[in-house]
Amino acid sequence: MTVPTWRARLLAITESARFQRAIIVLIVANAVILGLETSPTVTRRIGDVLRSLDGAILAVFVAEILMRLAARCWWKCGRCARRWPR
Repeated sequence: MTVPTWRARLLAITESARFQRAIIVLIVANAVILGLETSPTVTRRIGDVLRSLDGAILAVFVAEILMRLAARCWWKCGRCARRWPR
């Protein structure tokens, strides 16, 4: 069976080096943001900005996992040649 074109494109995107580097950059940025949120002084000054950035990065992470799940046919629909490793 063949993989639908849109699913193949999603798989190509999520497995590309550029996409993976972007996710790594977001992980590091999120770690820095979480570290800054532990400082009462920083939180008082820019806490709203940090929380907004944290929420935006979380949204990107959710979109990333949904893209990966859709690309790999996580529901094992039987129409996909590429499935999750067992």
